[in-house]
Amino acid sequence: MEKKYFIGLMALIMGMFVLASCSSDDDDETANVDRASLVGKWINTKVEHDDRDGHDSHTYNDSYRYLLLENDGTGKVSPYNLFEDEKRNGFSWSVSKNKLITVEPDGDREEYIVVKVTANELILRWDDSPYLIETHTFKRYEGTNN
Repeated sequence: MEKKYFIGLMALIMGMFVLASCSSDDDDETANVDRASLVGKWINTKVEHDDRDGHDSHTYNDSYRYLLLENDGTGKVSPYNLFEDEKRNGFSWSVSKNKLITVEPDGDREEYIVVKVTANELILRWDDSPYLIETHTFKRYEGTNN
């Protein structure tokens, strides 16, 4: 009787370990993002640049760029490059689960993980593993013009 009890107890414990190991530790990164929470003008306040080979990892403040996400699914980044025409920087955007997806007119598609979004803060991560990971922190623009 004790042997059957012991075997049953071990099976129960093993089952608990199997179920625990299957759970997700990154629920925040798979949560659905509310599209409406992204709409607006965001000022880029910080960029963390992690070159995966370790040669060019740095953090810098970047308050001269903005990200504009319109309710109609269009957007732009300005200035994309100080020497480029701002009109060339348009794109369409959508949300899938925890990702902001942008598509430029030439078909170039990028996916950004929405790490955090609140009423006043947006953090996006662009992961081009194994080469580069960039994390952009934005604050919501409170001005009156776009």
